Amino acid sequence: VVVLADEYPTSDGRRISGPTEARPSRWTSDRLYADVMFHGPAWQGVKAIESTGRDGIIARLERLPADRFFDDAMVPNFVLDPVALDAAG
Repeated sequence: VVVLADEYPTSDGRRISGPTEARPSRWTSDRLYADVMFHGPAWQGVKAIESTGRDGIIARLERLPADRFFDDAMVPNFVLDPVALDAAG
């Protein structure tokens, strides 16, 4: 779910818990992109997969520059970060 708003909502103080039965990941970002995913350098936003579990993962994502998406000197003004959305999804 993506909610666009002028400001962040007020937090109720709860934190998102990690995946059930979490264990260290066997995947490095280098192996992930070499063996599983097809993305070139401009789209490689997953920097680490720290743990995996029955119902999710904990990963570290990096925001990448979008100036390589287009041939001209224009820097796009995206409403949502396409690389972050791809890496998370």
